[in-house]
Amino acid sequence: MFRMRTTIASIALLLVPWCARAADDPLSFEVASIRTVPDIGYPGLGVSRGGPGTADPGRLTFEHATLKLFVMAAYGLQSFQVSGPEWIAGDRFDIIAKVPAGASKDQANRMLQNLLAERFKLTVHHETRAFPAYELTVGKGGPKMRPSPGDAKSLTAGDYAELKTVDGILQFPPGTVGMARGGGAIGVMLAAAHQPVSKLVEFLQSRLGKPVIDKTGLTGNYDFVLKFTPTGWYGPAKDGPSDPSADEFTAVQRDLGLKLDETKAPFDVVVIDHAEKTPTEN
Repeated sequence: MFRMRTTIASIALLLVPWCARAADDPLSFEVASIRTVPDIGYPGLGVSRGGPGTADPGRLTFEHATLKLFVMAAYGLQSFQVSGPEWIAGDRFDIIAKVPAGASKDQANRMLQNLLAERFKLTVHHETRAFPAYELTVGKGGPKMRPSPGDAKSLTAGDYAELKTVDGILQFPPGTVGMARGGGAIGVMLAAAHQPVSKLVEFLQSRLGKPVIDKTGLTGNYDFVLKFTPTGWYGPAKDGPSDPSADEFTAVQRDLGLKLDETKAPFDVVVIDHAEKTPTEN
């Protein structure tokens, strides 16, 4: 997740605010609990887990999460695509919701939209705004990432603790799914096993602070390693990368056969018109 540090130009505006819950949309969780919790310095916007498409499809949980994270989850947006008062990224809440059996991810998202409308009295409208961004494309020589076909097993926290390194690179056992980053004096290293390009995009966005648009056309899962000296470092540290120009942009092309180019692109933005800081009781 990241914060934009640029003036946002609105190029289209839907003027009429609307309630997140449509009158003809009866979808709702079987049971949902919302609790205001104290700010204990939890990093980021909070944590979410569970729901359709995960190992726990019947239970959606948010811990020490912000209203901004709820809106992101409900509408399938990134951080920069949600606009509202400052408190939506600061005040913290827990949500535990029971998802009806057989519900799809889209249906669960609509249930969350409806819950926010009922409990936070949330109303929003949509705008299209142009943001500086990067396009990720395949370089002239083609992708260098190794395809990882077939099914794979997700690693547990204990499995991650047992991973070995060879020449400073984490080694994932064959047939496993994983992604891990390391860093320090040698710079930053991202190792991935059986991962889609979308996971690489998420990582690059967190590093570069701008949206990254996937134009590679690569739809499979891949094994890859990315090593670079972060942008802004004044030369490599001792025993660091031998090429001080190997920032994120250079490394993406060198290690992955991909290319990052600056652009400006329109994105859908959800603007919060009204929300109560204290949700209604359970």
